[in-house]
Amino acid sequence: MPEKNYVLKFEKNDKGDYQNRFIVEHTYTWTGRMKINKITLRLHGQVHPREFKTESDLLRYLKKHAHQYAADVKKQHHKKKH
Repeated sequence: MPEKNYVLKFEKNDKGDYQNRFIVEHTYTWTGRMKINKITLRLHGQVHPREFKTESDLLRYLKKHAHQYAADVKKQHHKKKH
């Protein structure tokens, strides 16, 4: 079966363009179950997006780096107030 992609774009920048992207490349097995081949995550305009083989790898990465992204959001929120 051909490979399919789901793309989720989120968080707009000042120009109104989406700056984050979450892409799941998948196929279906002969039983009809979805098989994830690759998950790509691009946050805040990264030049080289992160690629993961499983959801567990993605969650591990997000858990490890959550404090960095929370700090970025906090800085952006603070800039908008001033």
